[in-house]
Amino acid sequence: MAAINKLESLEINGASQSVLFRGTDTSKPVVLFVHGGPGYPLMWYSRAFDDEFIQDFVVVHWDQRGTGKSCSKQILPETITLSQIVADGLSLTEHLKEKFHTDKIVLVGHSWGTLVAANMAQISPEDFQAFVSIGTCADWKRGEELRYANLRKRASEIKNTDAIEKLDTLGPPPYLTAAQTEEFGNIIIELEGFSGTCRKLSESELAAAIEKTQEYSGEEIE
Repeated sequence: MAAINKLESLEINGASQSVLFRGTDTSKPVVLFVHGGPGYPLMWYSRAFDDEFIQDFVVVHWDQRGTGKSCSKQILPETITLSQIVADGLSLTEHLKEKFHTDKIVLVGHSWGTLVAANMAQISPEDFQAFVSIGTCADWKRGEELRYANLRKRASEIKNTDAIEKLDTLGPPPYLTAAQTEEFGNIIIELEGFSGTCRKLSESELAAAIEKTQEYSGEEIE
């Protein structure tokens, strides 16, 4: 029985990408976590939440190209697409199968990562023992349209004229700029509270969890 606790930088389809391996026994099933966002890594939560999982699995966290520890000026923005990230995930899957001498791995997708993981499973189903979808994205565009309508209704019910004005100025999605997306996110937090990564933990609790990371420096987190 061999344990593993290692951060590696892998060359995946022409881009250096960071992958964290943790487990008490490398013969156990391999679980690949595909994070959400886009651009919101799960690796920095590993030390806070994964200790029970690593008893029964080899837990793999992958920072997708352009994200977290895989962020680099050498990565061209036009290569950060769903199809490219899916291709990266499949290449990583092949690496995991070879590294841990297994025919199949367990795939877990969260939020945006459910789009990536579902496409991976559809393209190469023989590579995966199971696919677990968390915070599933089904119709992202329709979901954002419904969220806007619900926010507008909520703001009217509580007579939050400032939020109503912001929503009316912003207009309904889709949004084509980062500034519009950020403004929409700020309104969501104002009216609903934080609800992206986990609805059961506050922002301060999530920040405390991130502080336990051994892979990210303080500068990288900031």
